[in-house]
Amino acid sequence: MSMRCWFATGRRLAGDRRGTSAVEFSLVALPLFMLIFAIAEMGLDSYCRSSLDVVSQRVARQIAIGAVQTDNLDADGFRALVCGYLPSVLSCSNLVFSVQTVPSSFYGLTTSYKASNGRVQYVVTRPSLDQSLNKFCPGDKNQFVVLELLYAMPVVTGLWLTSSVSYRGGSVRVIGASQVFRNESFLAANTAAGC
Repeated sequence: MSMRCWFATGRRLAGDRRGTSAVEFSLVALPLFMLIFAIAEMGLDSYCRSSLDVVSQRVARQIAIGAVQTDNLDADGFRALVCGYLPSVLSCSNLVFSVQTVPSSFYGLTTSYKASNGRVQYVVTRPSLDQSLNKFCPGDKNQFVVLELLYAMPVVTGLWLTSSVSYRGGSVRVIGASQVFRNESFLAANTAAGC
């Protein structure tokens, strides 16, 4: 094939506009779909955070009025109560919780183990993703309680990989909700074991 044929073929192809839409779409499709999935995952994240917050409010109310204490719920019974409030999109197996009592004055309350001023520090332990390490103490009447719910949300698109942790062999984002409240003066005073 001579040079003249090559130039003629090149001019003919350069003037042919068929298929340009497909080429342009292939260039735009990947960023477009990444954006769509990122928006969907951010929406799911917001929904899960909001749902977990509503669940924590409902469960905190059950503790505050003494329903958990009166029914003598242990950690497993409490998990069943919490899971009953979870929406279907959240799996109960990815939920961990911590329920702890705190001093009535809140003076000296800290989440660290070092005392900066030499005074006695009451420690609120941060929940672990291992439920067996977390506390369950709903307290007695008129006690202050800290309730923390954590949910290990699976990472779908990789948008959150920088803030993800490993949980049960997968990559997850940990979202949480917490409530601090004072128990009411309920009649039955059955303090859970381990308080």
